[in-house]
Amino acid sequence: MNRPDLPRRDQTPLIYTVFFLLPLCSALLGARLNLPAVAIALTLPQIAAASWVLGWSGAVFSSLLSILGWYSFVLIGQMSLDQVDSTSAIIGTAIALAFGLLVNRLSTTIELAHLAAGTDSLTGLLNRHGFSDRIENEFNRGSRLGGAMAIGFIDCDNFKRFNDSRGHLAGDDLLIAVARRLKQSVRSYDAVARMGGDEFLVL
Repeated sequence: MNRPDLPRRDQTPLIYTVFFLLPLCSALLGARLNLPAVAIALTLPQIAAASWVLGWSGAVFSSLLSILGWYSFVLIGQMSLDQVDSTSAIIGTAIALAFGLLVNRLSTTIELAHLAAGTDSLTGLLNRHGFSDRIENEFNRGSRLGGAMAIGFIDCDNFKRFNDSRGHLAGDDLLIAVARRLKQSVRSYDAVARMGGDEFLVL
């Protein structure tokens, strides 16, 4: 089976505010006010958001910013190193990183499950459900931006005879080859789907 690429996660510019808020939260609450439990509790949802939207790199980068925040007053000469609760800083960052990576794993699993629901397991093309979603998206986009949409219906002549004479494995290989050829013959933003049996649609 050809594993389709994961869709890009929806991003909003607001997600990047966590890269400012995280070190600020760790610096003020964790280091300056000496409230490590509060600092850790408030950084977890921020790191979860960065992980959900930006992936594992968001989890790692936001965790590094979090621990940097604990020592920011030391770096600018406003506190001495022994005034920082290093144990809480390290444990809190480790918890945050583990939580962020767990959230990223969950997000990826959900994406894969959603993708699998709209994907034909044999060919890796869209299935009927996935193609229906794609048509709806393209129709909405076309309504906003204008333009036309074309749908081509393709099937394999005498496929049942081929399947009966050569066997189902050979029939599956033929369908996979047809799917590959169709996918190679269209543009990257076009859609190809297997509707069932030897029936294919191209959008």
